[in-house]
Amino acid sequence: MSNNLMKRSVNGFKKVRDFLHFSEVKFLAEVSNINWNKIISLPNMNNDKLFSKLYNKLNKVVNTHVPFKIVSKRRARQLSEPWITKGIRKSINIKNSLYHSNVKDQYRLDRNKISTLIRLSKKQYFHNYFQWNIFSMKKTWAGISELINRRRKKMKKIPALKDESSGRLIYDQKELPSILNKHFASCGAALAAKLPHSEHHFSEFLVNNPKTFYLVK
Repeated sequence: MSNNLMKRSVNGFKKVRDFLHFSEVKFLAEVSNINWNKIISLPNMNNDKLFSKLYNKLNKVVNTHVPFKIVSKRRARQLSEPWITKGIRKSINIKNSLYHSNVKDQYRLDRNKISTLIRLSKKQYFHNYFQWNIFSMKKTWAGISELINRRRKKMKKIPALKDESSGRLIYDQKELPSILNKHFASCGAALAAKLPHSEHHFSEFLVNNPKTFYLVK
């Protein structure tokens, strides 16, 4: 989602545009009433200053009609999904207002209907997506990754490893794989050597155990 619809707040939550009370007619009316010629004709205006003036003026109107509100990360992620249409968002807002108004029966009914609509909308979205990108293997795999919700994990670089033979920290990236190989190749035997010695064979503990079963060749 573009930055003008979503922003990250300081506390880790998200700021998203609230379209609950948005009126396209009122918004366009206010934009039309702005005297753009007056702004353009201001003296000593270069391109950068002019763009800044126009942007700030329009952004002020947008913030009035579609203000930002803080929501949880889960809620922000839901709103950013392409299959959550404008109509579904409006229905979600109505459902939430029913919940806060303590109209529980109607809320549960609307919640179930919206869940069904979201599933159908998601199904239709991916059907169209794969149809449109049937000849693009890259976009097809991107769609599959999004469909199964596979998130890319950020790979952290290992800065150094301790060489068990010398006890020194090794920072040379070329030597780190060898240190890892030595560790995992020897850790099994090292752990086995630490096990206490027993005078009994493991099979002795299986005698008279009704839950024991054997695989016969």
